[in-house]
Amino acid sequence: MHVIAIRNLLDKVNIYPGADEIGCTLFARAFCEIHRYVPEIFIRYSSTKGPFIIPKYEDRILSESIKSHIIAAGGIQVNNEEKNHFILMVHSPAIEQREMAEASLKVEKRHRSYFSEVNIREFVEALIWHANKGKLIAIADVAVSNGADHLLLQLLEKKDVFDHLISYAGWNTNGNTMGTVIAHAIITSYHMQDERPAHQGHLQASREFFYLRLVEDWGYQTIVRTNISQNILPELDLTPRFLKDQVDQVTQQVENQLNQFIGEHLSSIKEGKISLHNVYLPWSRMFEVGFTLKLESQEL
Repeated sequence: MHVIAIRNLLDKVNIYPGADEIGCTLFARAFCEIHRYVPEIFIRYSSTKGPFIIPKYEDRILSESIKSHIIAAGGIQVNNEEKNHFILMVHSPAIEQREMAEASLKVEKRHRSYFSEVNIREFVEALIWHANKGKLIAIADVAVSNGADHLLLQLLEKKDVFDHLISYAGWNTNGNTMGTVIAHAIITSYHMQDERPAHQGHLQASREFFYLRLVEDWGYQTIVRTNISQNILPELDLTPRFLKDQVDQVTQQVENQLNQFIGEHLSSIKEGKISLHNVYLPWSRMFEVGFTLKLESQEL
């Protein structure tokens, strides 16, 4: 980093934690430059300590990392909760590094700060309050690693607010999630300002990507992958990283359980019916999943 500073390249090079999300970030930045759009983003956390926590697998506090993701994608952070293009609701941990929970960790084994210094109820109530005022809401779910926080998502489901959100992500590292949700929210917020019929296709694609993230980050990473890895693979003498010659059989288990997840958690959404197609494990292991999601709806 000091070489960049010495060579006066701070406006050309941005180094921050993240990797797999970079395609989303660069796409959003190009989009903003083409449309001359500078999205203004207000940030709210689920924990007072959240902005100052160093997430697992990273080297700097959460709030500094978020600044890098926003500026790289073409946006700007503002401190005005009334005048902005969208609000980024950050579900943050209150404990850092090794003590941060993995999505697969049982709730009762989490560090006590997840219950004493992260206020999910207030976070969701604030989200609903802002949504009822007509604000666009995106959620970066980074309180746990490698999946969504089931505690948050089950409350969002109970409160029936999925259709109030324009963007969500909760996968792998903080950087992976943050870059994905910010890029998606930037592009969607732009199109939601334009009600011309030509843009309805963009909004349909946006809603399908939103539900894809729920199915992959919550349904697969937190629930299905955990269940299969811990309860089914050992009986087959398999490990999550080595499925031997049983990739097809495990993939069928994944597809069945993802459809079961949709039936249990996403079957009553107002926007239509979700269907999955072409489910596969791209690296013949449990860490990643691939599929096509369709949202069959009459009207958005």
